[in-house]
Amino acid sequence: MLTVADTLIDKLKAALDEDERIALRAAGFSPTWSYDRETFTIDSAEGSVAARKAGGSPINDVDGEHIARHDPARALRQVAAHRKLLELHPIYSKPKLGFIAAPDRKDPAVMYEQVGVEYMCGKCDQWRHEEFYHPEPWCDTLLALAEVYGIEVPADVR
Repeated sequence: MLTVADTLIDKLKAALDEDERIALRAAGFSPTWSYDRETFTIDSAEGSVAARKAGGSPINDVDGEHIARHDPARALRQVAAHRKLLELHPIYSKPKLGFIAAPDRKDPAVMYEQVGVEYMCGKCDQWRHEEFYHPEPWCDTLLALAEVYGIEVPADVR
């Protein structure tokens, strides 16, 4: 059965794969870019590209610096760092047991039954509970990482 934790992890991995794919395509042979304020170009070891707005006018310095700062090399470093965060925050699960209120049961082994699933982040040591239809299988780090990629996490499971 696919859990909400698996779904979040799958979405994060897909977003990382997409960022990596785009960065590698943009990088060509030169993943490091810079911005030239005099020529309004984005420069790399492969050459220069005129940076223009949709209407054809040159971009301004703020836009040029932003584009250069978020070059493919940086995007690839971010992907690698975010993958490390996913590895550092594995999600484990175990059955959640509930007490059976039955006075005729004397054996402690049968005084509990599974009432849901508990999830734990292996790094943060945060246990969350999934009872019936209200799963909460993520730690705060994974929630923050989901925000970076615009992955919606329902408010009722935070």
